[in-house]
Amino acid sequence: GTLLHLQDKIPLGRRIATAFFTLVTVTILGMVFGWCAQKSMVYEPLAIRLQFVFQNFEMLKLFLGAIAGGQIVFFILCLANRGLFNTVRAAFMGCMERKGVVGTALGAALLGAGMALGGGCPGMVLAQVGSGVPLAYVSLLGCFTGALLYGLLEKPLLKMAMAIRINQKYCVAEGQSHSRRTPFFLLACCLCLGGAVALIEVLSPWSTAVTSLIQPDVLNATGSLWGRYIVDAVSWPAWMCGLIIGLLQLPLCLLVKDSLGSSTSYMLLISQWVHALPERHRQKFPEMDTLAKQSHQAQNWWQVLYVVGVVLGSFVSSFLSSTYGTAAKGVYPVEGFVGGILMLFGSRLAAGCTSGHGLSGMALLVTYSIIAVPFMFAGGIITAFTMQAVGSITPSVQW
Repeated sequence: GTLLHLQDKIPLGRRIATAFFTLVTVTILGMVFGWCAQKSMVYEPLAIRLQFVFQNFEMLKLFLGAIAGGQIVFFILCLANRGLFNTVRAAFMGCMERKGVVGTALGAALLGAGMALGGGCPGMVLAQVGSGVPLAYVSLLGCFTGALLYGLLEKPLLKMAMAIRINQKYCVAEGQSHSRRTPFFLLACCLCLGGAVALIEVLSPWSTAVTSLIQPDVLNATGSLWGRYIVDAVSWPAWMCGLIIGLLQLPLCLLVKDSLGSSTSYMLLISQWVHALPERHRQKFPEMDTLAKQSHQAQNWWQVLYVVGVVLGSFVSSFLSSTYGTAAKGVYPVEGFVGGILMLFGSRLAAGCTSGHGLSGMALLVTYSIIAVPFMFAGGIITAFTMQAVGSITPSVQW
């Protein structure tokens, strides 16, 4: 009530200007994410599938680099503005109010299975659309279908999703006596991740790993991964792209007091039909009802503008490097559609996707995220090895 009263005192023109600036800025941040996703080549379905069968590690470099970049941001915030750090953490944990270990683990496993089957994740599917990956729009349609299915089935699944709740929210004990541990634990984790990425880079060099992902005619046409200028490069090192993505946490924290994520945007868009329902029927769809009620406020659309930016950024990157629609092969329509359903359904069941749990939750040292990520990889590994056993691991759809 006090916050609303204070907001009412702010002139309308100033509020509109602030909302406009925020939405434009998060769109630009989304473009940076899309640019880095495309430059890292991890947007390619083949890169994600080969990661799960341990034949290519560019996805892992991007993932660990992004977590490390986020932990650098949260380390600084923890020391410079503990209140903002706690606010961002609380915003993330707000998504976990109706979740337990069972829902988190099962949802993450479904997400991982969808990643292997569809060759993407909720964020990377957007980069695939922007980069012109063949039939990527089928995976996108599957993602929206998965979001709708979860919204319709959330209430019957609620008891199972909340099974086995844990009291300790973070892997570092909180409280006044432990508050000094968090920033140094963040720093220690960041240094360990940096060392791990360096070791992987030595064992699996970027140039060799990326060359195996790109179509030969694309390499022959460009002549070099770097190109004449940095912006027209076919690829950048995945760890560097991951670090840039992780550092995006800082402007997001300052602007919207939230962290990286993408699956909520699908839910927000798919929830708009709930407006047409009588109030008594809305209670059957808790998450969609909540999002629909929040959608009248411009600041709640930031994640939608962010994912639009991802599509734009990946398009600009692929256009400048002359790789639009040519660098990657797509997955079959059934794989993309079913994979998209599993990605979004699993993400919402787990209350976080690869960006939410994987990048933000891990960087914030959230216990549920530390549970989710191994199950995500387990689901992806089992699915990918099964696909490899039947000879369908390599995407083959071309324009």
